[in-house]
Amino acid sequence: MVNGWTQPIINRINMLSTGIRTDVGVKVYGQNLNTIAVVSERVKTALEGTAGIADLYVEPITGGKYLAIDTRRADLGRYGLSVDDVNQTVETALGGAPIGQTVEGRQRFSINVRLAQDYRNSVDNIKRIPLRSAAFGEVPLSAVADVKFEDGPPMINSENALLRGAVLFNVRDRDLGSTVKEAIEKLNQQKGILPAGYFLEWSGQYESLIRDSKR
Repeated sequence: MVNGWTQPIINRINMLSTGIRTDVGVKVYGQNLNTIAVVSERVKTALEGTAGIADLYVEPITGGKYLAIDTRRADLGRYGLSVDDVNQTVETALGGAPIGQTVEGRQRFSINVRLAQDYRNSVDNIKRIPLRSAAFGEVPLSAVADVKFEDGPPMINSENALLRGAVLFNVRDRDLGSTVKEAIEKLNQQKGILPAGYFLEWSGQYESLIRDSKR
């Protein structure tokens, strides 16, 4: 969790108009989330120590945890099972499956069934979820699939059909224009920040400054 200190109303205005929650944001565009994360860290490092820049941080685009269940097709064939058999069992056991409705007066409630918490609260328990094989009877999930946690994006942002990350900061004790101008000059002096196919865009309240200056 990261904090971007700002006022609640301007926070919502900035977010709705530019997608940036702080005074200024450097949007990083590209095709690969991991590369965007690396570029964002480079931008953050380059901007550190700039007068007026405060609350500098990288919008997190990696670090999410996902439970991955990868079927092994050779083992599925050995037990006479299909990928659909595994998917349906996992969906029902972990996510729950609707089996009907209960009607109480004018209210209707969906009835869902899934494994109790004690049988799905760890990777070891999930590996023991039984599958029904016509030839072999009950087969544990681990016999036909790999169950593990993997890293992934907590949230994927995109703009203009490109993946987007952002480096966010507020401006303190200095005017917005000269602060961003110095920050741009610092980034331009750095070599090797952007690989081919990746580019930066300055956003946040700076967009309003540029638009108003043109008027």
